Amino acid sequence: MADQENKNSWLKSIFTLGDKFSWKDFFDRVKKKGVEFFVVVFGILISLGIEKQGGQFDQRNSNIENIKSITEEVKSIKVYTEEYLEENVWVTDWFQQQYDHWELDSDSAFVEFYEDSTFSIPLAMYYNHNPFNPPRVVFDAIKLDGTFRLLEKSLGRMVNNTYDGVDLNYLMRNSDADEQENIKAFKNRITTVWAMDLGNIDTETMEFWIENRKYIQKDRVMKHILFERIRNWITIKGQLEEYNDLLEQNVATLEKALKDKEDETVILWWWF
Repeated sequence: MADQENKNSWLKSIFTLGDKFSWKDFFDRVKKKGVEFFVVVFGILISLGIEKQGGQFDQRNSNIENIKSITEEVKSIKVYTEEYLEENVWVTDWFQQQYDHWELDSDSAFVEFYEDSTFSIPLAMYYNHNPFNPPRVVFDAIKLDGTFRLLEKSLGRMVNNTYDGVDLNYLMRNSDADEQENIKAFKNRITTVWAMDLGNIDTETMEFWIENRKYIQKDRVMKHILFERIRNWITIKGQLEEYNDLLEQNVATLEKALKDKEDETVILWWWF
C-alpha cells in the first residue's frame, strides 16, 4: 500500500508546482506539455515537407531543362531530315536519268556532258552512300543520367518513339544495310564479270564508259541492280516524309509541354 502511494506521489510531483497537488496546476502543465509536443512534431513535419518539396522542385527544374534540351535536339533532327530528304530527291532523280538513258545510242549514255566542257559519270559515284543517322546526343545523355524517368509517361513514350521507333529503325536500315547490300552487288558484278570480259576496269575515266558502252548496255543484271537501288531510294523518300511529319507533331507537343510546365505556379515549393 505504501509503495502504491509513493508511485502516485511521484506522478503527482511531475505536474505539481508546490508541495501540494493542485488540479489547476496539473491541467496547466498538461496543456503546456501538449503545446510543446505539438510544436516539436509540427516542426519535424514542416522540415520533412520542405525537404521533400525541395527535392521535387529540383526534379521539376531538371524536367524543364530536359524538355528544353530534347525540344532543341528534335528541331535539329527535323532540319537534318529535311536536308537529307532534299539530297535523296536529287540523287534519285540523277540516277533515274541514268537508268532512262541506259539504252541511249550515244556517248552520253553513261557520261553526262555540260556546256562548260565538264562532265560527270553517275555510275562512277555508285559506291557513295550516306546512312541516315540523326543526332541523339541529348537523348542518350538523359537516358544515361537517369532523368529520363522524370518525363511524364505519355511524353516519354513519344520521345522514345522519336529516337528509337520502329519506323525510324526501318528507315535507318534501308539507308545503310540495304544500301551496302546493293553496292556490294554492283561491285561484285564488276569484279567477277566485267573484269573477266573487259580486262582493265577503270570506272573513274570517261573513256571506259564510252569505249565499253555497248557491252554495259547489254548487261541486264547491272541495270536491274541500279533499278533496285532507285526503288530503295524512293522507299526511303516516303519514310523520310513520314518521319518529318512525326517530328513536326512532336516538336509542337514538346513546346506545349514545356510551356505548361513553365506556367505552373510555384509557392514555397508547392505547385499546382
